[in-house]
Amino acid sequence: MLNFSHQTLPFTLPVEFIQFITGHVTEDGLTTINLNDTSYSPTEGGFHPVEIMINKRGEKAWVVYVTDFEYVGDGYNTELAKSNDFDFLNNVYFSLNIGRELPLTS
Repeated sequence: MLNFSHQTLPFTLPVEFIQFITGHVTEDGLTTINLNDTSYSPTEGGFHPVEIMINKRGEKAWVVYVTDFEYVGDGYNTELAKSNDFDFLNNVYFSLNIGRELPLTS
């Protein structure tokens, strides 16, 4: 199982998450995992797509970012946009509702 213990995050990673990542991250380097609800649409709703980037070297890994996307706009102008973005590399959080970045820790 990957070791995330050296990364200081403002939360604890659940064992199930680490097991999931360990099963999907197979090579060293940057890996992006996309979690999508194929039924998610601007009109019907559903679960937002989420993207997770992991940087792995040997058995050590870092969560680089976790981004949640949502549909914004109306009609033909509807598109997926970042809704919430946790950038652990730069220690910032972006919220579409707030419209700016905030520090993850004080």
